[in-house]
Amino acid sequence: MNVLPAAGPQLGRAVSQTGQLVMMIGNFTILAVVVALCLYSGLARRRWDALAVIVLGGTLCSFVEPLWDRAYQLWFFAEGQTNWYVTYGIHLPIWVLPTYIWFYGGQAYVAYRLAQRGSRATMVKAACAVFVIATAFEITGTHVGTYEYWGDQAFRVAGFPIWISVLNAAVPVITGVVLARAATVLPGVQILALAVLVPACDALVMFGPVAPYLAALNAGASSTVIWVAAIGCSALTVMLLWLALKAMPARAVHTTRAVEPTAEKLVSGTP
Repeated sequence: MNVLPAAGPQLGRAVSQTGQLVMMIGNFTILAVVVALCLYSGLARRRWDALAVIVLGGTLCSFVEPLWDRAYQLWFFAEGQTNWYVTYGIHLPIWVLPTYIWFYGGQAYVAYRLAQRGSRATMVKAACAVFVIATAFEITGTHVGTYEYWGDQAFRVAGFPIWISVLNAAVPVITGVVLARAATVLPGVQILALAVLVPACDALVMFGPVAPYLAALNAGASSTVIWVAAIGCSALTVMLLWLALKAMPARAVHTTRAVEPTAEKLVSGTP
Protein backbone atom coordinates (compact mmCIF):
# COMPACT_ATOMS: atom_id res chain seq x y z
CA MET A 1 0.00 0.00 0.00
CA ASN A 2 1.31 3.43 -0.91
CA VAL A 3 1.17 5.72 2.10
CA LEU A 4 3.08 8.63 0.58
CA PRO A 5 1.26 11.97 0.84
CA ALA A 6 -0.59 13.14 -2.25
CA ALA A 7 1.68 16.18 -2.42
CA GLY A 8 4.77 14.00 -2.18
CA PRO A 9 7.50 13.18 -4.69
CA GLN A 10 7.32 12.97 -8.46
CA LEU A 11 5.91 9.43 -8.43
CA GLY A 12 5.53 9.16 -12.20
CA ARG A 13 8.89 10.57 -13.18
CA ALA A 14 11.18 8.23 -15.09
CA VAL A 15 14.80 7.83 -14.06
CA SER A 16 17.38 9.34 -16.37
CA GLN A 17 19.07 6.43 -18.14
CA THR A 18 22.24 8.47 -18.54
CA GLY A 19 22.18 9.43 -14.88
CA GLN A 20 21.55 5.84 -13.85
CA LEU A 21 24.53 4.72 -15.92
CA VAL A 22 26.72 7.42 -14.35
CA MET A 23 25.79 6.28 -10.84
CA MET A 24 26.32 2.62 -11.68
CA ILE A 25 29.72 3.08 -13.32
CA GLY A 26 30.90 5.56 -10.70
CA ASN A 27 29.94 3.55 -7.64
CA PHE A 28 30.98 0.16 -8.95
CA THR A 29 34.32 1.66 -9.99
CA ILE A 30 34.93 3.14 -6.54
CA LEU A 31 33.96 -0.17 -4.97
CA ALA A 32 36.38 -2.03 -7.25
CA VAL A 33 39.20 0.29 -6.15
CA VAL A 34 38.38 -0.29 -2.46
CA VAL A 35 38.27 -4.07 -2.94
CA ALA A 36 41.52 -4.00 -4.92
CA LEU A 37 43.27 -2.08 -2.13
CA CYS A 38 42.07 -4.59 0.45
CA LEU A 39 43.16 -7.54 -1.68
CA TYR A 40 46.54 -5.96 -2.36
CA SER A 41 47.16 -5.18 1.28
CA GLY A 42 46.13 -8.64 2.46
CA LEU A 43 47.84 -10.68 -0.26
CA ALA A 44 51.22 -11.04 1.43
CA ARG A 45 49.86 -12.44 4.72
CA ARG A 46 46.64 -13.92 3.34
CA ARG A 47 44.49 -11.94 5.75
CA TRP A 48 41.09 -10.83 4.44
CA ASP A 49 39.45 -9.58 7.62
CA ALA A 50 39.22 -5.96 6.51
CA LEU A 51 37.61 -6.82 3.18
CA ALA A 52 35.08 -9.13 4.84
CA VAL A 53 34.08 -6.51 7.43
CA ILE A 54 33.76 -3.79 4.78
CA VAL A 55 31.60 -5.88 2.45
CA LEU A 56 29.43 -7.49 5.13
CA GLY A 57 29.01 -4.28 7.11
CA GLY A 58 28.21 -2.15 4.08
CA THR A 59 25.73 -4.72 2.76
CA LEU A 60 23.89 -4.93 6.06
CA CYS A 61 23.88 -1.16 6.28
CA SER A 62 22.21 -0.84 2.88
CA PHE A 63 19.03 -2.38 4.24
CA VAL A 64 18.56 0.70 6.41
CA GLU A 65 18.21 2.84 3.25
CA PRO A 66 14.46 2.39 2.54
CA LEU A 67 13.59 3.33 6.13
CA TRP A 68 15.87 6.34 5.79
CA ASP A 69 14.21 7.31 2.50
CA ARG A 70 10.76 7.23 4.07
CA ALA A 71 11.77 9.31 7.05
CA TYR A 72 13.89 11.85 5.17
CA GLN A 73 11.54 12.12 2.19
CA LEU A 74 13.93 10.87 -0.46
CA TRP A 75 12.45 9.33 -3.60
CA PHE A 76 14.25 7.19 -6.16
CA PHE A 77 12.65 7.54 -9.59
CA ALA A 78 11.18 4.10 -10.27
CA GLU A 79 10.17 4.07 -13.92
CA GLY A 80 12.97 2.64 -16.05
CA GLN A 81 15.11 1.96 -12.99
CA THR A 82 17.36 -1.09 -12.71
CA ASN A 83 16.47 -1.88 -9.14
CA TRP A 84 17.90 -4.11 -6.48
CA TYR A 85 14.72 -4.59 -4.45
CA VAL A 86 11.48 -2.80 -3.57
CA THR A 87 10.21 -2.37 -0.02
CA TYR A 88 8.16 0.17 1.93
CA GLY A 89 7.12 1.51 -1.47
CA ILE A 90 10.72 2.53 -2.21
CA HIS A 91 12.51 1.27 -5.33
CA LEU A 92 16.17 0.81 -4.46
CA PRO A 93 18.48 1.09 -7.51
CA ILE A 94 21.22 -1.51 -7.90
CA TRP A 95 23.96 1.07 -7.37
CA VAL A 96 22.85 1.61 -3.75
CA LEU A 97 24.63 -1.61 -2.72
CA PRO A 98 28.15 -0.69 -3.91
CA THR A 99 27.62 2.83 -2.57
CA TYR A 100 26.97 1.58 0.94
CA ILE A 101 29.92 -0.79 0.85
CA TRP A 102 32.48 1.85 -0.16
CA PHE A 103 30.93 4.83 1.65
CA TYR A 104 29.90 3.38 5.01
CA GLY A 105 32.08 0.28 4.99
CA GLY A 106 35.23 1.57 3.29
CA GLN A 107 35.32 4.99 4.91
CA ALA A 108 34.54 3.50 8.33
CA TYR A 109 37.58 1.27 7.91
CA VAL A 110 39.80 4.24 7.13
CA ALA A 111 38.39 6.01 10.22
CA TYR A 112 39.06 2.85 12.23
CA ARG A 113 42.73 2.92 11.28
CA LEU A 114 42.96 6.62 12.04
CA ALA A 115 41.30 6.06 15.42
CA GLN A 116 43.97 3.49 16.25
CA ARG A 117 46.58 6.20 15.82
CA GLY A 118 44.89 8.23 18.53
CA SER A 119 44.73 11.67 16.89
CA ARG A 120 41.42 13.43 17.45
CA ALA A 121 42.48 16.30 15.21
CA THR A 122 42.98 13.86 12.35
CA MET A 123 39.55 12.37 12.97
CA VAL A 124 37.97 15.83 12.77
CA LYS A 125 39.74 16.40 9.45
CA ALA A 126 38.45 13.02 8.28
CA ALA A 127 34.89 14.03 9.15
CA CYS A 128 35.30 17.25 7.17
CA ALA A 129 36.60 15.28 4.18
CA VAL A 130 33.63 12.89 4.34
CA PHE A 131 31.30 15.91 4.51
CA VAL A 132 32.71 17.13 1.17
CA ILE A 133 32.53 13.66 -0.38
CA ALA A 134 28.94 13.15 0.76
CA THR A 135 27.84 16.56 -0.52
CA ALA A 136 29.45 16.01 -3.92
CA PHE A 137 27.84 12.57 -4.17
CA GLU A 138 24.34 13.79 -3.25
CA ILE A 139 24.39 16.78 -5.57
CA THR A 140 25.57 14.55 -8.41
CA GLY A 141 22.88 11.95 -7.74
CA THR A 142 20.06 14.47 -7.65
CA HIS A 143 21.26 16.45 -10.67
CA VAL A 144 21.71 13.47 -12.99
CA GLY A 145 18.07 12.54 -12.47
CA THR A 146 18.16 9.43 -10.29
CA TYR A 147 16.44 10.65 -7.12
CA GLU A 148 15.17 13.72 -5.32
CA TYR A 149 14.57 15.10 -1.85
CA TRP A 150 10.97 16.25 -1.73
CA GLY A 151 9.02 18.17 0.87
CA ASP A 152 9.97 21.33 2.75
CA GLN A 153 13.62 20.44 3.35
CA ALA A 154 15.93 22.79 5.23
CA PHE A 155 19.20 24.24 3.93
CA ARG A 156 18.86 23.20 0.30
CA VAL A 157 22.00 23.80 -1.79
CA ALA A 158 21.62 22.89 -5.46
CA GLY A 159 18.48 20.98 -4.46
CA PHE A 160 20.22 18.97 -1.75
CA PRO A 161 19.55 19.57 1.99
CA ILE A 162 23.24 20.07 2.73
CA TRP A 163 22.89 19.73 6.49
CA ILE A 164 22.34 15.99 5.92
CA SER A 165 26.03 15.77 5.03
CA VAL A 166 26.74 16.44 8.71
CA LEU A 167 25.05 13.11 9.46
CA ASN A 168 26.79 11.31 6.61
CA ALA A 169 30.14 12.62 7.83
CA ALA A 170 29.52 11.52 11.40
CA VAL A 171 28.53 7.92 10.57
CA PRO A 172 31.88 6.57 9.25
CA VAL A 173 33.93 8.43 11.86
CA ILE A 174 31.82 7.26 14.81
CA THR A 175 31.79 3.75 13.34
CA GLY A 176 35.57 3.85 13.06
CA VAL A 177 35.96 4.74 16.75
CA VAL A 178 33.60 1.96 17.80
CA LEU A 179 35.42 -0.54 15.58
CA ALA A 180 38.79 0.48 17.05
CA ARG A 181 37.50 -0.11 20.57
CA ALA A 182 35.77 -3.41 19.79
CA ALA A 183 38.65 -4.88 17.75
CA THR A 184 40.87 -5.06 20.83
CA VAL A 185 38.69 -7.77 22.43
CA LEU A 186 37.91 -9.90 19.36
CA PRO A 187 40.59 -12.49 18.59
CA GLY A 188 40.77 -14.56 15.41
CA VAL A 189 37.66 -15.03 13.32
CA GLN A 190 35.59 -13.20 15.94
CA ILE A 191 36.79 -10.00 14.28
CA LEU A 192 34.11 -10.55 11.61
CA ALA A 193 31.48 -9.68 14.21
CA LEU A 194 32.53 -6.06 13.72
CA ALA A 195 30.42 -6.03 10.55
CA VAL A 196 27.22 -5.69 12.58
CA LEU A 197 28.48 -2.43 14.08
CA VAL A 198 28.35 -0.68 10.69
CA PRO A 199 24.52 -0.70 10.32
CA ALA A 200 24.14 -0.21 14.07
CA CYS A 201 26.16 3.01 14.02
CA ASP A 202 24.39 4.17 10.86
CA ALA A 203 20.97 3.77 12.47
CA LEU A 204 22.23 5.40 15.67
CA VAL A 205 23.36 8.58 13.92
CA MET A 206 20.64 8.81 11.28
CA PHE A 207 17.69 8.37 13.62
CA GLY A 208 18.82 9.06 17.19
CA PRO A 209 19.78 12.75 17.33
CA VAL A 210 17.66 13.61 14.27
CA ALA A 211 14.26 12.48 15.55
CA PRO A 212 12.92 16.03 16.17
CA TYR A 213 13.68 17.07 12.59
CA LEU A 214 12.07 13.94 11.14
CA ALA A 215 8.99 14.49 13.27
CA ALA A 216 8.67 18.10 12.10
CA LEU A 217 9.33 17.26 8.44
CA ASN A 218 6.79 14.44 8.27
CA ALA A 219 4.19 16.32 10.29
CA GLY A 220 4.17 19.13 7.72
CA ALA A 221 5.40 21.70 10.24
CA SER A 222 6.18 25.27 9.20
CA SER A 223 9.46 26.06 7.44
CA THR A 224 10.65 27.93 10.51
CA VAL A 225 10.14 24.90 12.75
CA ILE A 226 11.86 22.61 10.22
CA TRP A 227 14.87 24.89 9.88
CA VAL A 228 15.22 25.29 13.66
CA ALA A 229 14.94 21.51 14.04
CA ALA A 230 17.65 21.01 11.40
CA ILE A 231 20.00 23.36 13.26
CA GLY A 232 19.30 21.71 16.59
CA CYS A 233 19.68 18.18 15.24
CA SER A 234 22.93 19.11 13.50
CA ALA A 235 24.22 20.32 16.88
CA LEU A 236 23.12 17.06 18.53
CA THR A 237 24.91 15.07 15.83
CA VAL A 238 28.10 17.05 16.33
CA MET A 239 27.74 16.40 20.07
CA LEU A 240 27.46 12.67 19.36
CA LEU A 241 30.60 12.86 17.26
CA TRP A 242 32.36 14.74 20.05
CA LEU A 243 31.38 12.03 22.55
CA ALA A 244 32.75 9.35 20.23
CA LEU A 245 36.06 11.19 19.87
CA LYS A 246 36.25 11.58 23.65
CA ALA A 247 35.99 7.80 23.90
CA MET A 248 38.88 7.38 21.49
CA PRO A 249 42.19 6.62 23.20
CA ALA A 250 44.74 9.43 23.16
CA ARG A 251 47.33 7.04 21.77
CA ALA A 252 47.13 4.10 19.41
CA VAL A 253 45.58 0.89 20.69
CA HIS A 254 46.77 -2.57 19.82
CA THR A 255 44.50 -4.70 17.69
CA THR A 256 44.39 -8.45 17.43
CA ARG A 257 46.82 -10.12 15.10
CA ALA A 258 43.98 -11.28 12.89
CA VAL A 259 43.15 -7.81 11.65
CA GLU A 260 46.30 -5.76 12.18
CA PRO A 261 48.32 -6.92 9.12
CA THR A 262 45.51 -6.10 6.71
CA ALA A 263 44.69 -2.83 8.44
CA GLU A 264 48.26 -1.59 8.58
CA LYS A 265 49.04 -2.42 4.98
CA LEU A 266 45.85 -0.85 3.63
CA VAL A 267 46.59 2.49 5.25
CA SER A 268 50.31 2.49 4.48
CA GLY A 269 49.79 1.35 0.89
CA THR A 270 52.62 -1.20 1.14
CA PRO A 271 52.30 -4.85 0.09
